[in-house]
Amino acid sequence: VPLRPMGLSDMLNGAVSLILRHPRVMFPPAAIVALITAVVGAGLRLQSRYAAARGEVAGWEVLALVVAGAATLIAGSVLPGMLAHAVADAVLGRTPTLAGSWHKARRQIGQLAVLAVLIMLIVLAGLILLIAPGVWAYGLMAVAAPALALENLGAWAAIKRSADLVEGMFWRTLGL
Repeated sequence: VPLRPMGLSDMLNGAVSLILRHPRVMFPPAAIVALITAVVGAGLRLQSRYAAARGEVAGWEVLALVVAGAATLIAGSVLPGMLAHAVADAVLGRTPTLAGSWHKARRQIGQLAVLAVLIMLIVLAGLILLIAPGVWAYGLMAVAAPALALENLGAWAAIKRSADLVEGMFWRTLGL
């Protein structure tokens, strides 16, 4: 890892190199999250169509949206925690393993889920007020999940740490 500010090409090169060197650690968690969200979403869409045929559209549409959002939120909150541990191991010269990443991340699933809910609520509030505050909030909290996972922080502390880490590099972070 270069000890200088990295440009976009440095970051993309590092990410692709890491994925190619450790595909057994990087791909399965991402594939599982994608599969969970796709299956839940497809199932709810089918149920929604069935309900629409019976004339019960409004209730099922809201339920489908809430359940699909919750499944995506929960599955998507665990993934950054697992991958942060794998990336940290690789950067420190250790060989990352799927079992090792899961072992480290599973203790933090609850905190990662709380963090995901907090981020969603804060960004949603910002988007409701105006679009700019929501985008700003999202940019400030961009590295909250890795901060929580790697530094063993609580959800609020991870949000504060993310804002500290992003300070001075907001646009660079938001662009990624």
